[in-house]
Amino acid sequence: MNRVSTRFITSLRKKEIMIELNINGQPIDLDTRSRVQLSAHNPAFDDVLVARAYSFPFTIPCSDANLHALGHINRLDARISAISLPASVRVGGGTEWQGVVEFGTITDARVELVFKNKPRLRADDLNNTLLNTIMPVIEIEQVHLPFWKIILLPALGGQEHTVTINGEEYSVTSTGPGDMVTASNTLAALINIDYPGTASVDIATESIMIAPDAQTSLAFSITIDNSTIAIDEFETTGHARLRSFMSFVDNLLLLPSEKLLNSLRGSPVPTGTR
Repeated sequence: MNRVSTRFITSLRKKEIMIELNINGQPIDLDTRSRVQLSAHNPAFDDVLVARAYSFPFTIPCSDANLHALGHINRLDARISAISLPASVRVGGGTEWQGVVEFGTITDARVELVFKNKPRLRADDLNNTLLNTIMPVIEIEQVHLPFWKIILLPALGGQEHTVTINGEEYSVTSTGPGDMVTASNTLAALINIDYPGTASVDIATESIMIAPDAQTSLAFSITIDNSTIAIDEFETTGHARLRSFMSFVDNLLLLPSEKLLNSLRGSPVPTGTR
């Protein structure tokens, strides 16, 4: 199949992308001179535009592959007599529109047809899309990171203090109320062996700050034995990611720059053809 170069027009710049046409599940050879005008829009913020009807006109050559896919539609005794057939158009190797093709002039050299989308299909897909299914493909800067500020609880005669990170236990035993800074430093040092720079001790408050960096926090599960350790402040990994996403959306609405629009990887929406 010849995937022809297609002009993808945005308000920011022009660039060449690829387009594919499939009819009845079969790839169709396209004329290398085929051009389609597109305009990039983020469908999540423009549900009216993304639900509208549009069409692409194509003139395809009567190559062997095309004639086979269309049941030799150029012949008078062709088995395919339908006015339209199910079809799809894929842009840039990713975005795909479902619809039908309607046939026009048919000769032994070429076939003229028009692809027409199903207007509500993509809008309905968006309505059924859950946030957690699109989060992996959205590039969001983690401006908020999880942290846990903990304090080892003193006990006469001492006691053991345990923090579990990703299934691994980190324990220290304090000898009494006067040993809490030393015990805190020891526990922080144990954590930093496996997660360098994650734990630090504030001597003034005798507290331990456990704050993984952006990369480490992607897979950071922590369990704290609250019978011997008090949690002074914390922000969970999930809550930090949610706050980062909310900040991202706020910036997107206030500063709709090319960088922010591209980071959402919005689907191109046709605005016309030529």
